[in-house]
Amino acid sequence: MYELIRLFILIACVAVISKGDEVDMCSLKSPESVVGKHLTLVARMGFTPHGMFVLTDKCPRKIPEALVMFPHDPGAPEVGFELAEGVFAALKPYFRLTGGAATACGAIAGQFVSRRHFKADSVGTMTQGNGFGPRGDFQFAFILQNVVEIRGCP
Repeated sequence: MYELIRLFILIACVAVISKGDEVDMCSLKSPESVVGKHLTLVARMGFTPHGMFVLTDKCPRKIPEALVMFPHDPGAPEVGFELAEGVFAALKPYFRLTGGAATACGAIAGQFVSRRHFKADSVGTMTQGNGFGPRGDFQFAFILQNVVEIRGCP
């Protein structure tokens, strides 16, 4: 009986830690307001051969988009958590390694990080900066810990 109670308490603690505060991406003023806080982000996500992104193009206000990174990715700031088991299996149907694009809607747990002194300049038809991503054009990144829910967008 004691072991069962201990197991229940452990499961409850893990659930609270992995969920964090739930925030709708479109309701944020800016990701800057939640940088460093562990949260569950309800958002529309995009997938291309270049990576995974938190999309804001359907939000009523202009909000900066964010690159999604995994803990210990090259260029990712250190965070106090590891990637949960099962994340890649949950995301696998949306990854686009050989071309194309996909979108998904759902909730992901993790933490926003920001590049200090971010600058981005137009170079021809592209943007080049000192932020996150292959061209450094994202001021914000969301370090992913867990996929709480994911589905195709309506």
